Amino acid sequence: MASMINKKYVPDIKSQNAKQEQNFWRLIKLLPDIDLADEHTILLDTMNQHAHFKVTARDKYTLSISFDIKHLTLIDNLHNFKLYVRMYFDVNMAEIVATEHGKQFSGSYPYPNEQMHQVNEKAQLNELFEQWLICIVKFGMHSKKISIS
Repeated sequence: MASMINKKYVPDIKSQNAKQEQNFWRLIKLLPDIDLADEHTILLDTMNQHAHFKVTARDKYTLSISFDIKHLTLIDNLHNFKLYVRMYFDVNMAEIVATEHGKQFSGSYPYPNEQMHQVNEKAQLNELFEQWLICIVKFGMHSKKISIS
């Protein structure tokens, strides 16, 4: 058991890149007019939730987006969360860069650490984002768009 604790985590770059490419294309499918609208809301069928995407920055080769899921029946929004995504148009990839607390994530962390991060926390967040995108593609009902002013 001690050898498992001392073993250094090595990220699987190939699989992480593949996941980030898939997430990029899922976002393009969900938000085909991302160049024309800064906000998109997609209702999720039977889940009483909606997914909200908001463009926070536009650059030549990147687009930064905030993504959150809101439960429509919760008054206090305690169970809502927000992720910050960066889309790279030059390499067709999208990755989680931060959470609602605003701190950017490292590719890996030593374990244990003071922040209590998992060694592969960024990979886990990209996996979570992938699962949400799959769910939104499958159960999304319609989209409300807010155009660029």
